[in-house]
Amino acid sequence: MCLVVPDPKPSLFRNIVLLPEAQGAGTILPWQHPWLTSLSIATGMGLCLALFFLSQLNYAEKIAIGGKVQPLQKPVVVTAPEAGIVAQMLVANGDSVSQDARLFSLNRAVHDLSGRSANLTAARSIQAQLRSLRATRAEYVKTQVLEERRLKDAMVANQVQQASARRQKRMLLRQLELSSRQLQKAQHLAQQGWLSESDLDQSHQQHFRAEETLLLARRAASSLAADALDLETRIALQQQRSLLHQAEYDMEVLQLEQQLAAVQRKDFRLVKASVAGRVDDLQVQAGEQISAGKSVLTLVRETDSIYQVLLALPSTAAGRVTPGMSVRLRFSGFPYQRFGAGIGVVRQISSVTDAVQPIYRAWVDVQVMPDAIDTLPAGMSVEADIVLQEQPLWRWLLQPLVAAWQRL
Repeated sequence: MCLVVPDPKPSLFRNIVLLPEAQGAGTILPWQHPWLTSLSIATGMGLCLALFFLSQLNYAEKIAIGGKVQPLQKPVVVTAPEAGIVAQMLVANGDSVSQDARLFSLNRAVHDLSGRSANLTAARSIQAQLRSLRATRAEYVKTQVLEERRLKDAMVANQVQQASARRQKRMLLRQLELSSRQLQKAQHLAQQGWLSESDLDQSHQQHFRAEETLLLARRAASSLAADALDLETRIALQQQRSLLHQAEYDMEVLQLEQQLAAVQRKDFRLVKASVAGRVDDLQVQAGEQISAGKSVLTLVRETDSIYQVLLALPSTAAGRVTPGMSVRLRFSGFPYQRFGAGIGVVRQISSVTDAVQPIYRAWVDVQVMPDAIDTLPAGMSVEADIVLQEQPLWRWLLQPLVAAWQRL
């Protein structure tokens, strides 16, 4: 059995004396205030939580290197095949062209004055012939149009005359019928003795004149019909003849134009695209004089929709960078504060250093593009972060101590 005896010492920390009843001796146990006990528990829990969070954090050792965007296939640089003046530029930056598409025309005869003079003389002669032939054709067409209009006007007048002749023939028919009835009446009256022979002869003469007039009217109508048929035939023949002559003129014009094109081709050369792609880096304009071999434009192949980044890897980090490592990419043309960063993976590392500088080449495939970015211009500068090693933060903090302990 123990007795609790307060310690007579006046202090903040008071002691409890435990006196066993049998032995008469006691043990002094410390006693604290309740608020000090809660503070100690909170401090311990805070230390435990801090250690827990520190154990969850990782330390990433990384290197920052520079590079540039590069398409998977090398762009095709289109150069001037020979010296001359760019006569016409047929494409612009950003245009998509197919293989064998026309890019620009080059006046290559500028440096060959003798050949150029001969070609120029021939071209001017052909152009003069073309102008004369086209003027002759236009005059012929104008004449044929006037002739056709004259024939059609004659056809209209003939139709008017035919209509008048038909009306006159109908009137003469009525007059002949009236004359026939009058003649029959006169013959009847003469048989009865009421009409003299002279009056009967006069009735016969009137009837004969009516028949003769009707016959003349019928002949005139037939003549007008024959004239109308002749006019229709002449109009049809004139149209066919006009079309035939126009076709002959057109054939001669076509032959002269082909001759002119053949002469002009001697002075001009048309440059076409060797591959399908997108026009980029256009360096010349129409009318500019260029030398042989000068770069005119670049064709970026349309199949290069997957981009890669070429990094200049220093020799100090080349041994630690391996294919498959993740790379964080920041493109100079798209600030990462606004567009974010891209993500890539190391695909290949060169086995030898560059011939000019002691660096290795590392090719990184871009897997995640920055926000709202679809294409990356070739040659754009890139800043890349490559994670070399990742370990828990507490282990990285204790590494110096462990290394020092191992050296002891």
